[in-house]
Amino acid sequence: MVKLRFRGCWLVTLLCLATPIPAQQIADSTVSAMAGNYLFLSPFKVVDQVNPGVLYGVGKIWSSGYGMEIGHLWLLPIPEEREQITDLRGHRLHLGVRRYLGNTNDRPLAPYMGLRLDHLRRDHRAVVPIIAPDNTPADAYTYADSIRVTARITTLNGLVGWESRHGRFSVDMFVGLGIRWRRVVQLDRIHPEDAYFGEGNAEDFFDYSDPARQTTFSIPLDLRFFYRW
Repeated sequence: MVKLRFRGCWLVTLLCLATPIPAQQIADSTVSAMAGNYLFLSPFKVVDQVNPGVLYGVGKIWSSGYGMEIGHLWLLPIPEEREQITDLRGHRLHLGVRRYLGNTNDRPLAPYMGLRLDHLRRDHRAVVPIIAPDNTPADAYTYADSIRVTARITTLNGLVGWESRHGRFSVDMFVGLGIRWRRVVQLDRIHPEDAYFGEGNAEDFFDYSDPARQTTFSIPLDLRFFYRW
């Protein structure tokens, strides 16, 4: 079901990009000054609290006001003092479409709306506490197990953003709301039938090793820099 939804989201995204608009609407919302290609970089993703990494990509904007981009996030290692995980590897790909609103030639800020589809793959190793079977909560025996954890996360977001142009350079900021399909699996367990003891500490922000198959919501926020040509 998740795979069907994922393929359906990609199809809807491509259809939105290909949908024609009336000639009068194009004339009324001319964005010829925005048309062209761009490279982008998101420096603040390096200090992201959940999935820090280097986010970069390339995009194109047509004179009709529609734009499309492809981006790649290369995940960076997480300090062990923050999360007890090792050998973290992964990346995220995204496909985004946008539509600039109104005539942007005479505006310092160019507003737009868009859709973005992400797919993240993440793998790491961790030593986690496991509860042995046949123990009551009052007398539970836990042991440490070295495991491998794989995560596959797909997200579809609706975005609202603003772009500030300064010659060939632009500053792009957006906020959004979306839905996320998250699947996390533990592998290489000594006894797969034993329960994962994932209570953690109260100050823990995110449990990377907690197995899950769930649908949640997403609130993306980012600030990026463009170079146009």
